[in-house]
Order: sequence, then C-alpha cells, then structure tokens
Amino acid sequence: MLLSYVKRGAYNSFVYSISGIFIRIVSFLFFPYFLSRLTLTEIGIWEYYQLFFSQGTLLLVSCAATSMTRFFLLYNDDPIKQQQVIGNAFLFTLINALIAPCLLALLFYFNIFLFSSGYSNITIISISFFGFFSMVLSFLKVTEKLWFYLALFCGQNIFAIIGTFLGVIQNFGIKSFFYANLLSFFIFSPFFFHHFLKNFHFSKIIFIEQLKYSIPLLAYNIIYTGFYSVDRLCIQKFLGYEALGVYSLLWKFGSIFQIISIAMIDTAPILFFNAHKETNGNFLISKLITYFCIALTSFCLIAIVIARCTIAFAFPYKYFFLIQYLPLFFLPLVILEIARVLQIGFSLALKTIYIPILSLITLTIQIITLFFSYTYGICGILGSNSLTFLFYALLNYYVSSKIYTQNIIDYKKIISLCIFFSMYLVIINFLFMYSKPWYYLFLILSSWPIILWCSNIIAYEEKRWIKNIFFTHIKIV
Repeated sequence: MLLSYVKRGAYNSFVYSISGIFIRIVSFLFFPYFLSRLTLTEIGIWEYYQLFFSQGTLLLVSCAATSMTRFFLLYNDDPIKQQQVIGNAFLFTLINALIAPCLLALLFYFNIFLFSSGYSNITIISISFFGFFSMVLSFLKVTEKLWFYLALFCGQNIFAIIGTFLGVIQNFGIKSFFYANLLSFFIFSPFFFHHFLKNFHFSKIIFIEQLKYSIPLLAYNIIYTGFYSVDRLCIQKFLGYEALGVYSLLWKFGSIFQIISIAMIDTAPILFFNAHKETNGNFLISKLITYFCIALTSFCLIAIVIARCTIAFAFPYKYFFLIQYLPLFFLPLVILEIARVLQIGFSLALKTIYIPILSLITLTIQIITLFFSYTYGICGILGSNSLTFLFYALLNYYVSSKIYTQNIIDYKKIISLCIFFSMYLVIINFLFMYSKPWYYLFLILSSWPIILWCSNIIAYEEKRWIKNIFFTHIKIV
C-alpha cells in the first residue's frame, strides 16, 4: 500500500511539474528579450505589484480550494455531498470575486485611488478573473484529472507569455505584463461557470463546516503572504527598486525549485487525507512526510546547479554576480516548504486554528530580524529569512506532533537530512566563491544519493524498491 501511495504521489507531482517546467522553458526563451527591452527598475515595479496580486489571489481562492479538497475527500463515499462541497466552494469564490470590482467601482466613483498609477486597478480586476481560473485548476487537482489540468494551465500561461511579447514589441513596456495576464484569465473564465453549473448543488450544513475549517486558513493565508512580502517591501523601502529588481531576477531562478515544490505541496494534502482513512494511516503519513522532505532537499540542490549553469550560459557577464547569492537564496525556500509539510497534523486533526497563530508569531519575528539585517543588503535579507523559517519549521513540528500524534513525523531522519543538506550548501557556496569549474558541482550532486543511502535516511524497504527496479531494468536490457 505504501508503494502505491508513493507511485501515486510521484505521478501527480510529475504531471504538475511537467506543466511548470514547460511554462518556465517557454518563459525563459522570451526572458532575455524582455531584459533587453526593460530596465531593472521596471522589473522591480512589476515585482512590487505582483505582491498585491499574490496576496489577493490567496485571499480569494486558497481557502475555498483547500476546504473543497479536504471535504471532497472526507465524503469520498457520498457523491451527493461531494457535489455540494464543490458547489459551495464555487459559489463562495464567485461571491468573493464580485467584491473586488465593486470596490474598484466605488473607488472610481469617489475619485479615490490606491496608487498614483493605474496598475493597481488592473491588478484588482486580474485577481477576480484569476479566482475563477484557479478554482477550476483546484477542481481538476482534487478529481485528479491531471491531463486536463496540464492543458488548461499551459494554455493560459502560453497565451499570457505571447501577449506580453507582442505588447513589448509594440513598445507598451511594462503595461504588456499587466494586460496580457488579465486577458488570459478572462478568456479561460468560462470553464469556471461550466463546472459551477454542472455541480449546482449546495448544503448549508456542509458550508458551515467548510467555513469553520477554512476561516483559520484565511487568517493564515493573509499572514503567509507576509513571508514573501515583507522582505520585498523592506528591499524596496531601504534598498530601492534596482535592488528589488535583482531580487526579482533571483526569483526567476528560484522558480526552478518552486516548480517542483509547488507540485509536491499540491499533491501532499490529497495523499495525506487519503492515507488518514487507512488502517495504518499514521505509518503511511510518517513515511510520506519523510519522502517529501527528501524530495524537497534533493530537488533544491538540483535547482541550484541548474541555476548556476543557466546564469553562466545565458548571462555570462551582465548578471553573473547573481551566482554568489544562489545557495543562501535557496535555503529559506526549502526550509519554508519543509515547514509547510510538518504542519500537516493540524489539517488532519481539523484544528487549523493553530496554523495562523504560529504563522503570526513567525511573521513578527521575521519583521524584527529584517529591521536589523537589511543594512547587510540582500544577503542580510536572505539570512534573516533562513533563521525565521527554521524557527517556523521547529514550531510547526512541535505543535503538530502534540495535536495529532508523534508517530507521523520521523524527526531523527528529518534532522539528519537537514544537517547533510546544510553541509552540501556550504560546499556549493565554497565552489561558487572560488569559481571552481562547473563539473565540480555535478560531482558533488552525484554524491547526494550515496549519502542518503549510506546514512540510512533511505530505509530498508526503500532500498529494496530501488534494487528491484534496478535489477528489473537490467533483466529487460
């Protein structure tokens, strides 16, 4: 049974990753051209308004999507209740999506604007249409219609990229990014209404249950956006738009890791919630948590090497200085994703109230540390994030193990894994500092599976699977 869950998780993550990788490749093909036509300041402006777009979309969609996933799987044996769960979530999203345009209309009527430019207005409208699109993606995920998800996700992104490219050619500058994204969300919004009408069933009782579950998550999402926002706001205020542009470029390469991490985090709840209903659920969840942590650290190391080679190949002179930031930049990313995996006990126990409380404590600490670290530039910001998210991971582990059961987290393996991962980051940073040849990185990277194998982080049964797969392949060949 454990192997079937591993295969299922790997397959789902693979499809989600393929969609992200494909879009990143297409984006990368256009990226050098955008850099040649836009300044770092313009890129910083786009990054600045993306903060509000990310926050708005999280507030609008994430709670409805998360509660839909949890209760859809909870009522796995009752199709009528499942339709009611979907109908409730879509209706809730529709109501929320109408709030933003109404608010914008009031601002226009009273001649009150959020900013001096029109970028904020189009950002608000984009949030509403993205809410429709995102709920369709969430529905396809929970029903595991993966190839429909792949087609829809890639189609919207390709349309947005091509629209942006055509806008830049016509010298519309940074406006091209805003309008191309809005138009792409608008074109794909009919899918939302199709699924909404198809699942036009509602239940007041289930809706109240969904609200009880998701209201703490709403508070959490407000706080969670702060993890990726306060550092950017700090850079913009104290270091300027050019430094924010540099930080934005780092995120372009950080997205190499986020493609995999987002795919895995999207897959995790579905696997955990299904495993929770099994007779040996605690054992399955414990193993899955360890596997997710191994995969996150492994893909992070791979992403660092890919980012290093990409910068050296595509930007050997102008942006080569970005390499020095890579190890420290990726560190808080992987720590935060591990922290999110370790908080699964709250959702399994239906005690999501703890998630916003711990997140608020962490965000407060992050703001305080950023205030003292920004004088050290981007490195100070990254160091502050790393320490803060490490505290967040430890806090999530401790409380989650108390709320649910200590058996679902194998802390010894996870601690050993994090120690080895930190050592590898130090070694990679040393190679970057002294400009060692690129093949040194591949030698270091190739030793990572050996470390996992010899340190018994990969357990006996996993080794048996690997051996069976290997020897089966040898026989076939």
